[in-house]
Amino acid sequence: MKAQTILKRSRTFAASLLPVIVLALSCGGCQPAAAPPAPPPVAAPPAAAPTASSATVDAPKTADPAANTSTTAEPTTKTADAKATKLVVAMAADLRFVSVELQKEFEQQTPGITIEPIFGASGKLFAQIENKAPFDIFLSADVQFPEKLAEGGLTKKDSLFRYAIGHIVLWVRNDSPLPIEEKGAEILKDPQLKKVAIANPKTAPYGRAAEAALKKLGLYDEIQSKLVLGENIAQAAQFAETGAADAAVIGLSFASAPEFSSKGKYWKFPADSFPPLVQGGAILEQTQHPEAAKKFCDYLQSPGAQEIFKKYGFGLPTAP
Repeated sequence: MKAQTILKRSRTFAASLLPVIVLALSCGGCQPAAAPPAPPPVAAPPAAAPTASSATVDAPKTADPAANTSTTAEPTTKTADAKATKLVVAMAADLRFVSVELQKEFEQQTPGITIEPIFGASGKLFAQIENKAPFDIFLSADVQFPEKLAEGGLTKKDSLFRYAIGHIVLWVRNDSPLPIEEKGAEILKDPQLKKVAIANPKTAPYGRAAEAALKKLGLYDEIQSKLVLGENIAQAAQFAETGAADAAVIGLSFASAPEFSSKGKYWKFPADSFPPLVQGGAILEQTQHPEAAKKFCDYLQSPGAQEIFKKYGFGLPTAP
């Protein structure tokens, strides 16, 4: 009886050890590591006051935080555009050189407005404007062209003005054998002269003036076969400058410009030998910048601009 009791207790003891043995076998006899002691608590540093640099790291640089919203960004863009207004000005070709000084002085006096000149024969520019060419202002070598535009409602009301009186000259290169300084227009009869350039009378006021002067002096019929027509006064001048023509009837504004005065010599046609070249302009009805356009037109009639016009051989207009 005692043996059976001992055997029964032994089996019960062995059964109680079985989970321990299984656990030991599964972890290879490892023992759980003791947890490290917790670090001592560290006090949080006091919050630093925001600085100018830290406050603008993630935000656009602007004086007004409200300007970062979409509702205020649009007016800012419009203001920037208003400060960079560009005026596209259709200019008669005779203004090519004088316009450089006029533009420079105007832009210095009027920050935020720039001038983009487009040169051509006044008649061609007139036709382009009738066909809605995107110009803001028209400066013609003949005031009659902007007057016609005004009659057709294509200019701003009361914007028509006169800015200069043009003059024509006969021009030859410095190396020309023709004695222009002694004989003037009489050199056109010289057998050495083969070609004479003028602007196209059909579209260029200076071409019409040249034709009228040659007829007035009794020379037109004699040299008509020698005439070479340029698209405008600038091209006529180029023909003579490059030697494609022996002489050219051009504007005094070209002959007076440093680019030409150093390359040739000229003779002035009498003022009564051609109709007055009254030059005028107007603000076009289609412009999107009427205030800026008016500033430029007012400037062209100012004493400072008039002095520049005189420098390039222009006369000053009288009130109509």
